[in-house]
Amino acid sequence: MIGQRMLHRDAVKVVDSGGNAVRHTPELVSKLFDEELRRILRELPSDVDDKAIEKYRRARRMSEEMIVRGEFDPV
Repeated sequence: MIGQRMLHRDAVKVVDSGGNAVRHTPELVSKLFDEELRRILRELPSDVDDKAIEKYRRARRMSEEMIVRGEFDPV
């Protein structure tokens, strides 16, 4: 969904729950990915090792890069 919103950010108006326009800029995308990664890490079992946690961090970086660079084709 984020990839779609980045791709069409100038053509389709997206609004938040308060009716305010939300433009999906690279900065917003980064913020959304940060928030989601924090949520995922917080919800992991306490015995998860550092290697697994690093995989989540790496996946977050890779996903954001693909979307911001336009390498992700959401169609």
